[in-house]
Amino acid sequence: MGLGDDDRWRSLLIDVLTTLAADAAEQLAWLGDDGVLTNDIVDDFELAMRLAQQLAAEGSVDRKVLPELQAIDLVLESMNGRGHAHWWSDALVADEGWDKVRTLARQTLIVLVGDWRLPVSAVRRSR
Repeated sequence: MGLGDDDRWRSLLIDVLTTLAADAAEQLAWLGDDGVLTNDIVDDFELAMRLAQQLAAEGSVDRKVLPELQAIDLVLESMNGRGHAHWWSDALVADEGWDKVRTLARQTLIVLVGDWRLPVSAVRRSR
């Protein structure tokens, strides 16, 4: 059973990975400019993560990215378990968990689109 609009769901995955892959300063600027919370980003990722396996099965996403997506999910889950939403914004710059997420998101984007340096502001504001 297909997802129907695979391009839309693939775009969601790329959008959220672009946001996760961005440098910390760019993430902080974007969060401040648009009034978005880090929890919103994580919610988008969780949706994209759930869809990724189906997209891979349908050939819209390379299966090679599934382990990286699962690793990102585990890191985000471990940070979320701390229960401090404000900590997320503060930690974007200093926390090794966010560094790991950025690295994994960048690797995943390289497989998906050939580059990780996509403009966050253009991607996220278009949603």
